[in-house]
Amino acid sequence: MIADRDKYVSDWAKEPIVERVKYLEYVLKGEYDLAVEHARMALELDKRLPNRPKIGSSDYIERLNDVIAAKEYIEGFSQTNK
Repeated sequence: MIADRDKYVSDWAKEPIVERVKYLEYVLKGEYDLAVEHARMALELDKRLPNRPKIGSSDYIERLNDVIAAKEYIEGFSQTNK
């Protein structure tokens, strides 16, 4: 991830991006509990950034909801095929 190595981007600004990369990696691995955990962390870190809405940016909220929905869908699908 390039932003993580960018010396001109402050660490506090990188944190939500780093968490976002982590949750995407967990989604690709099918580890949805960890993906949801890191998506929540990304949203929480995003809320702390200057000039962000108190609830976090809509992009991070949408991604968290997408990860939760994917987790529920996959788990529901696996339950019906047992």
